Amino acid sequence: MDVKTAILNRRSIRKFQNKPIDGAQLTQLVDLARFHATGGNVQPLSYAIVSKDPMKKQIFDLLAWAAYLPDYTCTEEFQPAAYIVLLRNEITTRACMYDLGAASTTIMLAAQEMGIASCALAAFDPKKLKPVLGLEEHLHPDLVIALGYAAHESSAAPFEGNVKYYQDEDGNFHVPKKALEDVLVYTDAD
Repeated sequence: MDVKTAILNRRSIRKFQNKPIDGAQLTQLVDLARFHATGGNVQPLSYAIVSKDPMKKQIFDLLAWAAYLPDYTCTEEFQPAAYIVLLRNEITTRACMYDLGAASTTIMLAAQEMGIASCALAAFDPKKLKPVLGLEEHLHPDLVIALGYAAHESSAAPFEGNVKYYQDEDGNFHVPKKALEDVLVYTDAD
């Protein structure tokens, strides 16, 4: 799969098949993430891979899923096969939003190439997640990427003034995306 195809087809998945992900693939995703562009080459992120219960279930219970859909629930049978938790190293930096974006995008696009679906989640209480992972004081969970094999489809939809994604009658997600002419405010390219 080429990068353009991975970018165009990667959408957040919120229901997963009950199928494990090979541990070597999960490790490879973190190995690729460590090459992301980082300001000043500070490399402020560490990672935790969780693919086994009971920790996997504990993490699932701390996450909020599909905030735009108030009646949405992800039952146990559709939970992710694994998580990669992105951890900010407070010794290195107090903020690293750029690094989180670059690393998470790297992970999700590499997963897409492997046929693994993903969903980045920041809707959790880091103070509750930290003891689940047994983290040292200087490591802070800033983002969780849920991974697994998709149990529904998710596609881009035309933006019509509302950013909220929605589900159709088949349980598939549609995610409004603004058109190029709506986001490109200047260009001198021919």
